[in-house]
Amino acid sequence: MQHTDQTNALRADPVYKAVTAKIQAVASGRVSPANLPGPIAVRLAVGLALDCLSSASPTGNGERADTWRYMTPAQRQAIADYNPTYRGREWENVPVNYDLQTGESAA
Repeated sequence: MQHTDQTNALRADPVYKAVTAKIQAVASGRVSPANLPGPIAVRLAVGLALDCLSSASPTGNGERADTWRYMTPAQRQAIADYNPTYRGREWENVPVNYDLQTGESAA
């Protein structure tokens, strides 16, 4: 399977690496989703990847599409690499509504 330069760049991103490390920690049972330390955005990304959104964060209300809109490209790549649900075109076309770095709306 070939990966694009963009995909490879996202996988080299420190955010991608942080999210995948947390996904692996929860998936292996080393930590429960409810006890996952770290920023809310990372916990929500883990919740999407492992289909445990409401357990991963108290702010995770279970709305996958709404939560997906707040994920950065690196977080989205980590989620999609772990959970094939998010590899479909319908997820690729969901715009990012919020810039977590600047705190500004992209709308």
